[in-house]
Amino acid sequence: MHWTLALKEPVIYDARVMKGNIFWHDSWVHFLFLLLFLMCTCCVQAFDFFGNLSPRNSERPLRDRTDYIILHTTEGTEKGSLQKLIDNGEANFFVGSDGRVHKIIDKKKLAYHCGLSMWNGKMNMDNYSIGIEVQGNYYLDITPAQYAGLKQLLADLKKKYDIPDERVLTHSMVAYGRPNRWWPKPHRGRKRCGMLFAKTGVRAKLGLLKRPSFDPDVLAGRLVVGDPYLEQVLYGKAPEQEKAMIHYTSPTANIISKDRSAWDISRDEYNSAKVLYIFPDGRKFHGNEIKDWSKIPIGTKVITTP
Repeated sequence: MHWTLALKEPVIYDARVMKGNIFWHDSWVHFLFLLLFLMCTCCVQAFDFFGNLSPRNSERPLRDRTDYIILHTTEGTEKGSLQKLIDNGEANFFVGSDGRVHKIIDKKKLAYHCGLSMWNGKMNMDNYSIGIEVQGNYYLDITPAQYAGLKQLLADLKKKYDIPDERVLTHSMVAYGRPNRWWPKPHRGRKRCGMLFAKTGVRAKLGLLKRPSFDPDVLAGRLVVGDPYLEQVLYGKAPEQEKAMIHYTSPTANIISKDRSAWDISRDEYNSAKVLYIFPDGRKFHGNEIKDWSKIPIGTKVITTP
């Protein structure tokens, strides 16, 4: 943990301070203050960042305002995820499994991390937010080192931009999807990314004591709920959150059933080459090879690659 020490203006003393028969001049007082400062800064260092900025940083414009912090999970290997973020400039910060914080795009600049997004009627949340990618999976806990590094980073950013806890959101809260064969209306649920950071206990460990209690765009009718389990994790109370999490962690979480479609498992990538469907009879097809989605048999296993 690294913290920056800020000293207040020194107290003004009389020109001389008498102690017995010895007179200490004010220069000695200043010397003592300087010595104290040097001693403290030897033990306390500034917040460190690792690595270099993305080559995309120089071309990115400044944001007009910063009202939110958006938390993401990488859903891929650490080395590959970090390199992709650097190459494409898709986050302002990355928190590795060892807790180290990498600066990807300057915090004052646009990092394209949200994609199709909306919150409280505002479109394209990249324009209003800092994006933090955390190495890990949307339903798995992060490491103790990540808790420490992310907590400090959040505290620094919240203070700098005067962002309250309830404006520290997850990508899954702000992402939304266009109509598809399962959802004829714009819907919330396109991403589960960062879902972990909506959990009450996780937020408390990060120093976040408040969170949104509802989805303002669903309430206003701008979007519909595309995933009721996700909604419970994002806005339910702790027991409801844990119960809903089972939907994503059960052994059948990637098996198509009567109540679990290809979209439920793979979301908007359901018809891409990254998704492999293994039929009960052993036949295998990638998402871009399937023409009739109404004939996907129950029991089909779905494998999504990063």
